Amino acid sequence: MIVLDTNVISALMRPETNAPIVDWVDAKRASDLWTTAVSLMEIRTGLLLMPLGKRQEMLTDGFDRLLGDLLKGRLLPFDASSAEHASNVALKQQRRGKNVGIGDIQIAGIALANGATLATRNMKDFHGLDIPLVDPWAVSSD
Repeated sequence: MIVLDTNVISALMRPETNAPIVDWVDAKRASDLWTTAVSLMEIRTGLLLMPLGKRQEMLTDGFDRLLGDLLKGRLLPFDASSAEHASNVALKQQRRGKNVGIGDIQIAGIALANGATLATRNMKDFHGLDIPLVDPWAVSSD
């Protein structure tokens, strides 16, 4: 299972400018690709805050297609197990003096609770948390 972080989902919403990410995703088995309710909230909030217009419509359409066509409802919730893992992540990060956003802490908790690899460009916020990480921007399609 590969959890796509918010930044990967965001890149896939603009496939014309992110061909390497599209190629990386295309090389994976679709049923292995998931995202989280946290990423859904982060992206939907960003879209709702955008000025109305063609760009907002294009990105909203891209996001809706991505949720339906690629992910087909594969959305992991922030449940009790995720919350327990996220609490430990928050503690580790605080002890390291790292100020990590609550969304990233929740996504880390979800990945840990599900034994998933996290695909993200934001490696520094997840480093050292015992989560297998992959940066789709740094690897070729394998």
